[in-house]
Amino acid sequence: MFSTKCLASRFLFTLSLSVLSSSLLAQPSATYTVSGTPGHYTLDFTLNNTTPQSPPFDLYSINIQVNGAITGTPSGYYGSTFASPHYISLQNNQGGTTSYGPFNVQWIDATYTRLPPGNSLTGFEVSDSDLTAPTSVPFYFFATDGGGLAAYTGPGNLNLNSYNPFFAGNAIEVVPEPTALSIVALSGLILLLYKGQNRHDERRVEHSQTVA
Repeated sequence: MFSTKCLASRFLFTLSLSVLSSSLLAQPSATYTVSGTPGHYTLDFTLNNTTPQSPPFDLYSINIQVNGAITGTPSGYYGSTFASPHYISLQNNQGGTTSYGPFNVQWIDATYTRLPPGNSLTGFEVSDSDLTAPTSVPFYFFATDGGGLAAYTGPGNLNLNSYNPFFAGNAIEVVPEPTALSIVALSGLILLLYKGQNRHDERRVEHSQTVA
């Protein structure tokens, strides 16, 4: 009886995690890598369109907030850096408006075709003058089916107008994995140090035997 209850509990827990993961994965997300030195960082963003495949919604408006300006733009996008903070105001269920922001960098895909569901795109680069590189960066995305003919029914939409869904979140820094070459080099260094230590120990043993 205990085993049956235990298995049932584990199954329900796993199922709950699966449902939660599927829901989260259906929302657009962003990551970035950091390069450079304090006060002169470069952030390279990768956008992931994980919205449902049907109907297809393209991420056409990408907005983020950094202490810097655009230094790189993927092909087909138009980039703008604003001198003053910008905000996005959307109607809410209470009859008022909710403001999202601030942001000072924006990329627009006027063709509505560059980042369809199931695809990722990198090359959204910005400078950052912080002395400590940010570990997360706020983002604000708009999506469209390209003609305003389909309503978005997936999760994460913050816009009452489901024909122009809006998403907000935080891009997370990704630390690149060590390359195979660097791993081999590190392994070789450790091996050399190990051999050197063994030789040193052998010499100490020989010396002590000679003295004895």
